[in-house]
Amino acid sequence: DVTSLTKGESLIFQVDYLSAPKKRALLKDPNIELEGVLLMNLWNWFRSICFMVWALIQFLFSLSGSWGLSLILLALVIRILTFPITRFSIKFQETAMQQQARVAPLQKVIKEKYSGIEQSEKIIEMYETQNYDHLAPFKSMLGLFIQIPIFAALFNVLGEIWEMSGVHFL
Repeated sequence: DVTSLTKGESLIFQVDYLSAPKKRALLKDPNIELEGVLLMNLWNWFRSICFMVWALIQFLFSLSGSWGLSLILLALVIRILTFPITRFSIKFQETAMQQQARVAPLQKVIKEKYSGIEQSEKIIEMYETQNYDHLAPFKSMLGLFIQIPIFAALFNVLGEIWEMSGVHFL
């Protein structure tokens, strides 16, 4: 028990360690069962995304035979998969800009005429009469909220792929 050590006493630990390449195929072998050392300090949901990106990179490498080309193909695949979401986001961004352009002159008049609580009440009333969607600017960020975890996963995976170390890009 570590809490019962007194001054001058020592504690000896015995640690087993493995010195080997962090190849996913090797570590997920049922006889070794060390796949847990890959991307181990990540949340489980994010780790799953990382392993999906990893599998996709390895699949693209098996098709192309080049790590650089597989990364270029991965960027294209991600772009194609996220294109509908990006288009959806751009639509909401345009809606938000149109709304802002429509209410800006009205808001300016209210701010010139009123102050304090009355100003706030008039602005809220104006938003209601103009059918202003307060969530439109946030809906326009949906594409980013989906792409950022993918790019963060790619960043984590690129640091773990042992086969890529020392390899030229193309």
